[in-house]
This record gives sequence, C-alpha cells and structure tokens, in this order.
Amino acid sequence: FLATAMIDPVALNRPVVAWVQDAELRTLLEQAVAEEGMSIERVADEPALLRSIRALQPAVVVVQHHPPDTDGIAIIQAIRRSEPAGAVQVPVAVVATQEDIAERGSEVPTDWLVKPFTLSYARAKIRAWAFRTASRWIRAKIPPDETRRLGDLRDLAILDTQREERFDR
Repeated sequence: FLATAMIDPVALNRPVVAWVQDAELRTLLEQAVAEEGMSIERVADEPALLRSIRALQPAVVVVQHHPPDTDGIAIIQAIRRSEPAGAVQVPVAVVATQEDIAERGSEVPTDWLVKPFTLSYARAKIRAWAFRTASRWIRAKIPPDETRRLGDLRDLAILDTQREERFDR
C-alpha cells in the first residue's frame, strides 16, 4: 500500500481517540485520520479519555507526552488499569520528542510517533495501528463437547504429551 491510498473504511469503522494539546500537531493528526476515512474523537482530560475509550472502543488512542503538562506514560498506565482483566488492550500511541523517548525508555506504549513527522508518515502509522485492531485474531469458542473430544484423543494415544496447564484449555 502507498501511504496516499485510502484503506477500506468498512474494516476500520472504529474511531481514533486523541488527547493532544499542541494545536498544530492536533490539526495534522486530524487531517491524517480524516484522509484515512476514519473519525476522531478529541478529548481534553484524562476522565474524558477513559470515558471515550470505554464508550467507543477505538481503533487506536493517541496521547501527547508533553511534560510537565501531560505525562503520556502515566496516561497509558491509567488506561491499562481501567481495562477489564483479560480484555484485548487498545493500541496506545504516544506523540513525543526524541529526547522524551531517550529519557523515559519505556516500553509501555504500543508505539511512538516522534516529532517532527510528515502527514504521510502520520497516515501510515495510523493505518498500521488501526489495522492492528481491525485484524486481531478472534479466539474460537471452546466447543461444548471439548472434554469428551480430548478424552477420545487421549484414548487413541494421539495426545501423547503430558498435560501442561499453560497450553491445555
């Protein structure tokens, strides 16, 4: 794909939730999201961010790491604490400067968007993050007769390894 080609909006009907203070940066991200055929929900504070994530189940969340005003790492940690146990985590991208990345060295964000960047680069990153959400593997439901099926396989000696809790259902 070229960064200038639109992606299929059917696969990406979830919005982008963004908490970005810098007006120029916010405008660039809004344009990138719009050119991908997606919608953007702007929020102004942490409570609004957490409410939007719960209500909208976004494709991606973008937050600006802008100390001392906004600590992007603390915001991500708040998002992760608010997610239900075992739930699929929403991708969270942090917009920051190179110095912030070197200083923090954190692996908490899904990805970083390091300033300065172009509109095409922002579109490509948003596309990748959104596809990550749209293309997630969906776990199959355990069949109601799973216990019987596993018993039959053991009787046939097909399951010849010892039971290991981390792999067995």
